[in-house]
Amino acid sequence: MLKEHLESKSSATDQPESYKGVATHAIQTLDLSWSAPIRYGDCKLSGFLNGTLNNGPTLRLRSDGTAELLAKFFSTDDGDVWVIDRLVLLDIHGTVLFQFPHLSSPETQTDNQVLDWVAELSFPAVFFSSVTGANMTYRC
Repeated sequence: MLKEHLESKSSATDQPESYKGVATHAIQTLDLSWSAPIRYGDCKLSGFLNGTLNNGPTLRLRSDGTAELLAKFFSTDDGDVWVIDRLVLLDIHGTVLFQFPHLSSPETQTDNQVLDWVAELSFPAVFFSSVTGANMTYRC
């Protein structure tokens, strides 16, 4: 039996197209960013990524269930820590899909210190396609 193989060229890339019926498993990314820096007392959590320094932190989710919280943490005092008591993923109805474990930033060592904070996280990948938002309860 002869199987048909389609190998047409794409005009944009001039590369062979995928075989018909073969699924690709590219990892998708969803960035959830707070629109403004978050303040608590003399502490501030702001954007880490280029173009987000005047915004709040970004929660980057991937379809494989990995995630990162990307932020800059500032405090006027040494010895401060940004604590996230509750960080949740929400669906379109505001229903909690998943709650991440308690998180703490690195501790400031000097007054007026700015720290880059990248927290490696994970969540059940099955929720990725349903996530439309996040919510955080925090203190410093």
